[in-house]
Amino acid sequence: QPQLLGDVLPDAAAAMCTSMCTCYALLVRQLARPPVTLVHGDFRLENLRFSSTTGCEGLSVAAFDWQFCCKARGAYDLAYFLGLALDPRTRREREQAYRQAYEQVLREVAVKQAEE
Repeated sequence: QPQLLGDVLPDAAAAMCTSMCTCYALLVRQLARPPVTLVHGDFRLENLRFSSTTGCEGLSVAAFDWQFCCKARGAYDLAYFLGLALDPRTRREREQAYRQAYEQVLREVAVKQAEE
């Protein structure tokens, strides 16, 4: 119950929780706005399996545990992954580079699809 948060959380954390509760419906609506795609919904290291036969160039990645899959904006899985896979300090240091790599792959896929 929001009125009890101040009893167990610092004021700043309680205010953030209250703000998130207030904005949650808006966030859900924004995530559902087109363009949407199939997202995993629980995209974290624990739900990925890696295999390699020839080093990084032959690296394969498979996602499993699709119980939370849904239609949403594709960046949802990226944000979820970054939020859970890294500690906050490391995420802040690397987030821009990861986002740029993600955007580059999206551009490459779009070019390949346009050429087909």
